[in-house]
Amino acid sequence: MQMGHQRKPKSQTQGQEKPAVLTMEQRCHVAETEICEIQKDMENFKQSSERVMLNYKATMEEADIRLAEVKKARSNFEQDVVKPLQERKGPVKGTEKVMRFIEEQINAKKSKIQRLRLKNAELCKKSKKLQEQQQQQQELAKEVQEVDFQHLVIENKNCLEQIDKFNQDLLHLKQANPQQSLNTYKKTLQSLTSESKQLDSDIASRKKMLMRIEEELLQSEQERLQAEILNRKLRDKLATFQVPDVQQYISANASHRQLEESVRSWERKVQVAEVSRIFKIF
Repeated sequence: MQMGHQRKPKSQTQGQEKPAVLTMEQRCHVAETEICEIQKDMENFKQSSERVMLNYKATMEEADIRLAEVKKARSNFEQDVVKPLQERKGPVKGTEKVMRFIEEQINAKKSKIQRLRLKNAELCKKSKKLQEQQQQQQELAKEVQEVDFQHLVIENKNCLEQIDKFNQDLLHLKQANPQQSLNTYKKTLQSLTSESKQLDSDIASRKKMLMRIEEELLQSEQERLQAEILNRKLRDKLATFQVPDVQQYISANASHRQLEESVRSWERKVQVAEVSRIFKIF
C-alpha cells in the first residue's frame, strides 16, 4: 500500500504494463489483516499507556507522601526547635537542639525503615506462598481436567456400546415375527396389570389399617389423658391425706365388732321368726 502511494514518472510508466488489479476477496483479506494489526497496535499501546499511567500515579502518590512527611517534619522542627529558641533570651545553644532534633528524626527514620523491611519480608513470604498455592491449584486443575477427559472418554465408549446393543435389539425385533412380539408384549402387559391391581388392593388395605391405627391412637390418647387426670386427683388426695389417731382406730374397730355381732343376732332372730312362721303355716 505504501508503494502504491509513490508516484512514478510518466516516462517509466508508459513503457511498462498496467499493474494487476486486486479482486474483492483479496481486498477484504488485506483490509482484515490491516484491521487485526491496528487492533494489536492499539492493544499494545493501551497496555503501555496503562503501565505509564500507573507509574505516574505511583510517583504522584509517593510525592504526596514525601510532601506530607516534609510538612510534618517542618512543623515538628518549628515546634521543637525554632519556637523554644525564639522564646528564650540570652545565649542559646541552638546547634545542640538542631543536632538533637536531627538525630531523633534519623532514629525515627531508621526504625521506620526496619519496620518496612520486616513488612516487606513478610509480604515476600506471603507472595511466595500464594504463588506456590496458585501453582499447586494449576497442577491440580490440569490433573482434574485429564481425569475428567478420561472419564468422558469412558462414558462415551459405554454410550456407544449401549447404542450398538439397542440397534442390534431393534434389528432383531424387526427381523422377528411381529405377532410373537405382540403376544410377548401382551403377556407382559397382563402381568403388569395384575400386579398393579394387587398393589392397589394392598394400598387400600394399608390405608384401612392406617385409619384403624389412628383411631386406636386417638382412643389411647384419650385414655392416657383420663388416667393422668385420675392420677393427679389421687396424688392430690394422697398429699392431703392424714392418718387417723390410734384411739379413734381402736374405737372404730370396737364399734365395727359390735355392729357385726348385732347383725349376726338379728340374722338369727330373723331365721327363728321364719322357722316359727313356717310351723304356724303347717
